[in-house]
Amino acid sequence: MTIFGVTLSVAILPPAAPAHADPAVDPYPVWTQPVCQSFVEQPGVKEFRDMILSRIGGTSGGIHACSGFEHGEGRAWDWMMDAPDPAEAAKVRQVLDWLLATDAAGTPHAMARRLGIGNIIWNRQSIELWSYDPDKVWEPYGCSGNPTAGNCHTNHVHFAFSWQGARRQTTWFTTSPKPPAWYPDHADHRDNTGRLGDFNGDGKDDVLAVDGSGSMYVYPGNGVALGTPYYVGNGWHSMSSINVGDLNGDGRDDVLAVDGSGSMYVYPGNGVALGTPYYVGNGWHSMSSINVGDLNGDGRDDVLAVDGSGSMYVYPGNGTALGARYFIGNGWNGVAFVNVGDLNGDGRDDVLAVDGSGSMYVYPGNGAALGARYFIGNGWNGMAFVN
Repeated sequence: MTIFGVTLSVAILPPAAPAHADPAVDPYPVWTQPVCQSFVEQPGVKEFRDMILSRIGGTSGGIHACSGFEHGEGRAWDWMMDAPDPAEAAKVRQVLDWLLATDAAGTPHAMARRLGIGNIIWNRQSIELWSYDPDKVWEPYGCSGNPTAGNCHTNHVHFAFSWQGARRQTTWFTTSPKPPAWYPDHADHRDNTGRLGDFNGDGKDDVLAVDGSGSMYVYPGNGVALGTPYYVGNGWHSMSSINVGDLNGDGRDDVLAVDGSGSMYVYPGNGVALGTPYYVGNGWHSMSSINVGDLNGDGRDDVLAVDGSGSMYVYPGNGTALGARYFIGNGWNGVAFVNVGDLNGDGRDDVLAVDGSGSMYVYPGNGAALGARYFIGNGWNGMAFVN
């Protein structure tokens, strides 16, 4: 594939696939006896959690716990919602209706099967979607012996996943791009659209956008609005993460992308389009969040990443690749949204975070790590973040 005279490896950017029908709905998931393991949060469960919190709201009750069910293997998530609260109960009904609806082809429980969800418990009711259950209907959930809110699931919804869903091997995770109907709010606000960056080095930010076919375009900022877009390349819907930043410090923003295998590449901005990509490393699909910003104020953007345990690291840009990472802190897996930018104008980027309750905080960059956070406001869990 050639982009403005630059040949890119097909192994890195596959050609756009022709339009095709949605893949068949997955079979009902197979149940396996869970055991208690050391702390682990499976990637599919984390992605589902983050998607629900960012699109619908609420708070997380956690994924791993040696308290029974699939929690012990990091294959279950508790969504903290209060059944007696009409507003919260309505949000739960929205999600459950979406998960359990029959699709246009007549397939029951379509989205739950695509996600690999085998059991849901909510408000003294349980539905088993495991393949062994012949009924697959809501039934009373026994908690009369200890009728607390937690035991009766009146203060949270319990979602249990198969190993295929937990490992992101079912069609909801492997299909890209997903139709808007595959989300509970039926909205198409994918994370890899609308990225901002100065790709031509003129001092004005441009908009990087990927359309539904996987084609990428740059809409140049002209000081007033956006100029005529130009085509960059296709195959970008195969990327699980796309970010923008000046990794080499040349004054032109680059595109940082993680492909389906978890390998990261940098596509340097060359003033007109994107140059030949270079490989950064692999294993990045295990990161629940990746962002780019100049955390140390040296003029080269760094990569900020949160791993599966919720630990945050900074990988400093050194002009050609990424240097040795350093630890920032843990507990970040409960944060619904993270972004980076210089909010206080000191030349060092800060971390902007929205937690599961919708409260926004700024963690100021201090040149080596992050300073004490300060509160911005609440109610942000209803926002569909684009950049």
